[in-house]
Amino acid sequence: MRAFFVVVIILLAGVFLSFSASAATTHACTLTKPILINYGTVSSVVVNTTPQSQTFNIQISCPIVLAIAAPGSIIIAYTSATTASNSRAILTSSTTDTIPVQLTCTSQTCTTATEMKVADSKSIPSSTFLGLLANKQYSLPFTLSTVPQSVAAGSYATSITLTVTWNICTAGILVLCNDNDTGSDTLVIPISLNVTNDCATITAPDINFGSAPVAGSFSTQPGIVTLVCTKGATYTVGINDGQNSSGGVRNMSYTNSGTTNLLSYDIYQSTTNNRWGSVGSQRWGSASATTTSTDTMTKTYNYTAKIFPNQNTPPAGTYNDTLVVDVAF
Repeated sequence: MRAFFVVVIILLAGVFLSFSASAATTHACTLTKPILINYGTVSSVVVNTTPQSQTFNIQISCPIVLAIAAPGSIIIAYTSATTASNSRAILTSSTTDTIPVQLTCTSQTCTTATEMKVADSKSIPSSTFLGLLANKQYSLPFTLSTVPQSVAAGSYATSITLTVTWNICTAGILVLCNDNDTGSDTLVIPISLNVTNDCATITAPDINFGSAPVAGSFSTQPGIVTLVCTKGATYTVGINDGQNSSGGVRNMSYTNSGTTNLLSYDIYQSTTNNRWGSVGSQRWGSASATTTSTDTMTKTYNYTAKIFPNQNTPPAGTYNDTLVVDVAF
């Protein structure tokens, strides 16, 4: 019986030692989730000219203080994107327009900033990521930036998937590691951007009627207002009644010896008799523009300006007025 008990004790000790060795390799460290990238609401003009950029951290957290001297590595793999083109993620909407998104491993993480495309991977050696250690976690900065693009207004979205694999030391002295924590996890990052309507430029040259001896001698002046606005946008264009209007009639003014004199005129859409104003049906719809560029962004509006010929001719002088062109989406 005594020999039997000795054998049992030895077997139990063997089981205990095997369990302890297995416990040393359990995955104590975890990948922090979730990460969301929301660029917010941005004018289409800005989206077309300026990259929208956000930096995020891929963060591995552990329950104990990490051993910073021993070797290790963290591998970041750009596994996939919900929608992609040329190995880049693309933001999509209900329109056919898309906005490419660049994933960049920043200089803090990859020594030199490097774009990562779908299927690329980066191995971050201990010599680099030790500088990113904060007590019990590694925080590796990456950046997601849009590529400037002319697109229609709307809500754009996609998501990317990264696979993070680590082999880091949780117990060691100098260059030796007594206990490596190894693990792998996926990180799905939703990306969104809301694009709003806007106009990049409104070009409206001055109107000059020239000189004439009487009101009935002034000639009609043609003019063009040019707008560069959001691709595919629907809007109306208005012109206010100026600084000297009276009873819905536009007037240029000239002040002499304290007396303000008026010279009445008006502006009409194209060559019609439809007054171009700022309210209701007097506004000019984008669908009726004189010309529209292929990308639908640039539209022109031809008009005619006339001084009323049957008014009394006011005193000689230089008459002027200031008008405001507005766009309403």
